[in-house]
Amino acid sequence: MMQNLLAMRQLHMTYRKNRDELDPLRKSMLRQLLSYAATVPYYSKLMKQIGLDSPASLSSIEDLRHFPILTKDILKTRGEKEFVLPCADLNTCFSDAT
Repeated sequence: MMQNLLAMRQLHMTYRKNRDELDPLRKSMLRQLLSYAATVPYYSKLMKQIGLDSPASLSSIEDLRHFPILTKDILKTRGEKEFVLPCADLNTCFSDAT
């Protein structure tokens, strides 16, 4: 509930801004997302491979094009441990049920 309120507040604060005003906000939000992604083994390795030392080194939104699209084949090939935080309990994240 609180997250929804924060998202609505942020949307309200930004919906009338032009592109030049939004770009710094977009970069900041992307850096936050990449900071979280860097804790996941797959994305941590991927960032090193594409030369993104840290989320702070992101120069533009265009840097995202260096990230490959995540497919089922990648998930199957890499295994579930590559996509879960090291401290996570895999039994609660994955199940055999469809």
